[in-house]
Amino acid sequence: MKVFPSFVVRQNAHEVHEKSSIVSSSVVLNISFMSVAIGGALFWAIAARISSSESLGQVAALSSSINFVVLLTAGTLVPFVVRYGSGTTRAERALHNRVLLFASFAAGTEALLLAFIFSATNSETFRLIESLKGSIMFAMVAMGSVLVVLHEARFLSQKRYRWIVGRSILTAVFSVGLVATYRRGSSPLALFIATSGVPALAGLFIWLASDFRDIHKFAMRPLPDVRGEIVRYLSVTWTGSLLGRSAMAFFPLFVAIKVGPAEYAKFFIAWNIAVIMFLVVQSPSMALLADSGRRSPFKKQTRHALLSGIAISAVMIVTSGVSTPLVHRVFGEAYIDSVKVLRVFILCTVFMAIYAVANAVMQVRYLSFGILGLPLLQIAGIYIPLVFTPHLTMVKAAVALLAGVTIAGSCGAIAMIALRERSFTPFLPPPITSTEEQCIT
Repeated sequence: MKVFPSFVVRQNAHEVHEKSSIVSSSVVLNISFMSVAIGGALFWAIAARISSSESLGQVAALSSSINFVVLLTAGTLVPFVVRYGSGTTRAERALHNRVLLFASFAAGTEALLLAFIFSATNSETFRLIESLKGSIMFAMVAMGSVLVVLHEARFLSQKRYRWIVGRSILTAVFSVGLVATYRRGSSPLALFIATSGVPALAGLFIWLASDFRDIHKFAMRPLPDVRGEIVRYLSVTWTGSLLGRSAMAFFPLFVAIKVGPAEYAKFFIAWNIAVIMFLVVQSPSMALLADSGRRSPFKKQTRHALLSGIAISAVMIVTSGVSTPLVHRVFGEAYIDSVKVLRVFILCTVFMAIYAVANAVMQVRYLSFGILGLPLLQIAGIYIPLVFTPHLTMVKAAVALLAGVTIAGSCGAIAMIALRERSFTPFLPPPITSTEEQCIT
């Protein structure tokens, strides 16, 4: 008896009897996320005790801004790196290095533009980047942060798990160590460097270390001749990724603009915990997209991804429901309102897991209506209530997010059921060799 429908059938696929790699990749991603979660919880717990709510809100707003830039730049390029830049040939290595340069330059430019916009608003929340020193530091952190995301997408596809887990653990340890040396009355920029600057430095270190031992050290040419594929990718997949990433990335910034730094500090404590939960429940879909039916049948991988995501969500709802009252005890009585917001975010996890798997299926099947339609539904469901809700509060913003994720997840589930018997050929790049005919300079 089938509990779940047969979502996809790979056309002309050979039967592969190896164990699906979805579970193992998801486990590694979850170890990485939990390292970040534990380190982040310790960091913000210490920071909440040694700094004012206003200072903490300013640092949290900058961290949210960095996440916005990173998701907008590197997040949209992750499917591209997985498909075209995760191989071991010189051409694929050169393509990956060029993507890194482009993404870091774009992130720095976007960060400077954001700093200029925030400075023009004279908002107390973004006062730390009004100076030239703060703006430059903000841009450099953004440039380093995108390197981490793009490198880890490549490592995941290559099954180089030690790099992923090692980076997460080391950056968490260094961040907590730095905040432990912070003294009350010091500049909040020091907290910003501890929470966002350390991962940014890790991005540069990973690039240097991983290329140093590579036979194609810092290769920039030749490039694989995938121009037709890239045009196809940019026309739909990149646009869909941009819509989906920006919907979630701009959400905390929207709240930061609407509320003051003290209230945003309370929101950010809940949001910081929720982001880790969202990443954990989306890890099976990330592994699904990274493998895309290469190592085992995509039908089997999709079933594993959906079951894993829902199971993880159920466990997180139960455990989080019990542990949420501990939030204000850890961070202080001033953050008791964070618990209300966190409880709403917890409800988002199930539909977030379903939406993520559906989105991955649409990308592998290369269905334009799903790649573009699901993110648009999510944007409409989130931002229409946000924009038209009078006197926006933290809880109202969280409910708007729940509405958007529920709509997108439900539509994604309906789409997967409707497509369950349709055969397809996965949208995978052709094999790349080192021959002259398949390379361009």
